[in-house]
Amino acid sequence: MPAQRTKTNPALIAWAIDASGYDIPTLAEKLSGVGVTELLIEDWIASNTTPTRGQLTKLAEVLKRQKAMFYMKSPPLESGPSVELRTASGARTRPLGPEERVQVREAMSLQTLASWLVREGPECSLPLVERLSDVDHAASLITEWLQVSRSDRGAWRNDREAFRGWKTLLEDAGVLVMELQLGKDGLRGFSIFDRFTPLVAVNTAENASARTFTLMHETAHLSAHTSASCLSATAEADDDLERWCDRVAGEVLIPPSALANLVATRPNLSGLDLARMVATEFRTSLRAAAVALARLDERFNSLYLLVEQTYPTADREKTPARGRGGTTRCERRLRESGVVASRVVIDAWRNREINELDARRALNLDGYELDVLDGLLRARMTAVD
Repeated sequence: MPAQRTKTNPALIAWAIDASGYDIPTLAEKLSGVGVTELLIEDWIASNTTPTRGQLTKLAEVLKRQKAMFYMKSPPLESGPSVELRTASGARTRPLGPEERVQVREAMSLQTLASWLVREGPECSLPLVERLSDVDHAASLITEWLQVSRSDRGAWRNDREAFRGWKTLLEDAGVLVMELQLGKDGLRGFSIFDRFTPLVAVNTAENASARTFTLMHETAHLSAHTSASCLSATAEADDDLERWCDRVAGEVLIPPSALANLVATRPNLSGLDLARMVATEFRTSLRAAAVALARLDERFNSLYLLVEQTYPTADREKTPARGRGGTTRCERRLRESGVVASRVVIDAWRNREINELDARRALNLDGYELDVLDGLLRARMTAVD
């Protein structure tokens, strides 16, 4: 008996495939286990036939979509950062990859829910600056808004503590901060502006110091009320807005007066040795150090490109040793969804503003894990207090 065909909407199948970033040969390879070929996918798109139940289940799994969506009359409304990014040459563009698209889409979905849940409260106090305005002024506003002190900076003993410190400052200010698996060649991070729940995301493939620079770069985007997807440092090197965000981030992380004092104590250091020293002292990346040094003195203008050329993979996170582990599923989901969004969703579930199923879907957790996540959030609040 032939397999029963579903009554899915071919237009929705075509839309979901196009939105996924997969080309037909790659998608066919991923679906080959359920008898799907390139020709069959083309027939779905052309409305000549529809998937079987088994094929639809696998298609939804690969495209990270709910099966019910393929029966809708029209595609869901989706908006967000541009999916076109410059390549390293700065002259061409490439679309976001399938996994990047999924991560951005899921982050947007969680942000939209969180924003809706807090609409009756105050807007985020994120400072507003005019894009491409004075870097000193923009950096000063962000620094004051985050209330970061010299003692805060001095208390961070290593790069990981510094990243967690900056992340906590942003979360305390109401920003959704997400750490996502975007791949070693994927986005460094992205930002999505919202008046109630602005969002920044960083790539876990990068090391802690690089994530810190990305955090502040994306925060600069938010302060200018822009959303952005940032692929690589050299990709945006010729873009005025990206260069402005780099400079603002560098100045927030490395205050000019403190940098000038430090450089004065090391008159014999130059080039990469000087950048390494600055990066170590301020618990940030070589790129941040190079940007800050170039702002301090035009003699260091070439240092940024030198850092890029000499250390093309310096910002990547080292592969964890086997067996180290120790991170539970709920801890991982808390890092991915972020403290702010997780707290908003959990509170809404506890207050019966949303049901358990909606909360589980939003945070990608099983039922019992909502209680575990709630416990992690309460423990964090207790530790902070």
